[in-house]
Amino acid sequence: MIDIKDEITDEYLRELQDKHPMVLLTFDKLLKALFERNPVMYKRFLSSVLHLGLSPDEMEIVNNNTELPISEYSEYSKTIDFNTNINENILVNLELNNTYFANVKIRNRIYHIKKISLLLKKGAKPSDIKKLNEINSIQLNLNARDKSKNLGEDIVVPYSIVTNTIYVDNDKTYIRYLDYYRNLYYNETTSLEESDYWLALLTAQNYLELNDILSKFVDDDFREEIMKDVIILSNNEKIWDEYERRNADLLVQYETERNLINEGIEQGKEEMIKSLLESKIDYEIISKASNKTIEEIKEIENNLK
Repeated sequence: MIDIKDEITDEYLRELQDKHPMVLLTFDKLLKALFERNPVMYKRFLSSVLHLGLSPDEMEIVNNNTELPISEYSEYSKTIDFNTNINENILVNLELNNTYFANVKIRNRIYHIKKISLLLKKGAKPSDIKKLNEINSIQLNLNARDKSKNLGEDIVVPYSIVTNTIYVDNDKTYIRYLDYYRNLYYNETTSLEESDYWLALLTAQNYLELNDILSKFVDDDFREEIMKDVIILSNNEKIWDEYERRNADLLVQYETERNLINEGIEQGKEEMIKSLLESKIDYEIISKASNKTIEEIKEIENNLK
């Protein structure tokens, strides 16, 4: 059982980090548990990041089933993180991506459409469909894997190419590239808004950094409340075990991707060497261009013959 001190000091946080490192907030199980544990934090996060223009006191939220019945996939990068109803007229589907978004954006769009379709029961009346048109449906994608220092926010809506108009205004996908906000936070010449701090907060690498970012935009009482929640959850045995298992899975994924990239590079070099050999280019020039030894180049030439 973790001993939570009343006062959160840097020294205390260093000790904690050394004994049992913080589970990163980009781990979906931790983030879901944190938002469920601290609904005021979740309300402030959503209001700010989605530009809702609502204070936490004006928001009634209901967190529905967090794993929608839309596929057989169970991988961390393919699960719906949070499905929230705000004031019965705003539906938010929050997803935390730990895989390259370019590879999953089509799937995310299908998830979003499926989520909306689940609201219409069999035999729905025209009045039910009209009511659905009055609901703001938002897909929030937080991208922890993609690296984008130039683009932080992208908003996607159904759009007509022919008429050059937005087709549906109450169906939006907000894409947030977390790396951008981390870089924004450490750019001291830039003035940050609250939403920028919330998104930078998700990239904190340890307790000290998390505490430091929080101190920039929330009061001390709320900062300590959030820090204590994160400490408790990071030391939750079930969450920690799943976190370590997820990290092991991601390591295998990264190694596989790196090997594929290296194979592609080597294949490209060999094709270049073959082309240069066919053009009767000198071995030494080919060696410098490909970073291969002359012996390796001759071996490729013999294989060609």
